[in-house]
Amino acid sequence: MHFNTRKSPSKDRWIPNVVETHFMEICYFAWLGFQTQGQGLVLCEVNVDGNYKPSARQFSYLSIQDAIAHFQRLEFYREDIKGLSQAIEDYNPKREIILMLTGRGDQFVTRLENLKILPEMAYNQVCARWDEYSLALDNPLKI
Repeated sequence: MHFNTRKSPSKDRWIPNVVETHFMEICYFAWLGFQTQGQGLVLCEVNVDGNYKPSARQFSYLSIQDAIAHFQRLEFYREDIKGLSQAIEDYNPKREIILMLTGRGDQFVTRLENLKILPEMAYNQVCARWDEYSLALDNPLKI
């Protein structure tokens, strides 16, 4: 499942880089969010420079209800909201992540599948090495 508000491949070059560079943080928020709020998605707001080099600016987790409200605020089409909410309901949070990236005026939603490190394992690794991640995450939610 992929959903992109713009069909511009040149603008999408930064997307795989964000996932690769911030994979552990994405997993951390996915597992923490699922444990505290149930099914939902990781929202990552990204700064992208002129060379399409991204730096994650903010991570958060949206429950399915908050995600639907967020899509409505962004004025997504009703059909798209229906499909995205169904994807959030259907994904397996132990093995998959629903990720929404925003940057350069674009919104991109995808399901990360076939993960080499499962969200719970990544969460545990981040917690065990918190000093390495805490400044990057700036996260008051750590349990």
